[in-house]
Amino acid sequence: MIALMNPGPRHPATRAAMNAGVGKTDTVHILPISLSILGGKHLGAGEIEDAMRFFRKMNKSKAEDVYNKILKERVPPNEGDWRPVPGFGSRFGDIDEMPRQFANYLKSLPGAGKSLSWGSKLADTVKPLKIGWLTTGVAAAVFSDLGFHPRDCAGLFQLLSSPGLLAHGLEMAKKPITAMPFLSDEEYKIEKTL
Repeated sequence: MIALMNPGPRHPATRAAMNAGVGKTDTVHILPISLSILGGKHLGAGEIEDAMRFFRKMNKSKAEDVYNKILKERVPPNEGDWRPVPGFGSRFGDIDEMPRQFANYLKSLPGAGKSLSWGSKLADTVKPLKIGWLTTGVAAAVFSDLGFHPRDCAGLFQLLSSPGLLAHGLEMAKKPITAMPFLSDEEYKIEKTL
């Protein structure tokens, strides 16, 4: 629960909460606004069901076989992040360390289950591709190991992420709009397209 409590300031749902807060939205709307973003498939609750079903389908296979059968055939994009299978991918062009650390810690506990163990093997296998666990994958593995049904966990993921989203939004609600960390003009690049 603690690992999911705060998606972090770079997560799109957190940014939505911060924008709503600094924009002086009524504070009663900060959480619903951010949860609507967290409900999507990009690092959100919309990926939980797919990831849980992926674990159910693949956990009887060897991680190396999944790598050879599925991942080796897929070509990563030239730019941006890559999410070849639900719950695994890259963040900002590399492996996201936080979910990797959460998974390793949880895996060391006596109650760790099959999905978490299998997912850790897959994460180790795909390291050379610069992909690994995503937070949604760790959450899906734990929910699977706890015996939840895949359709029931999107809301649970949102519920557990809510405290951090609300805290970020409320923190910004007390500040002027100039407190928002915007990119400087020099960092904006406009590319010409043909």
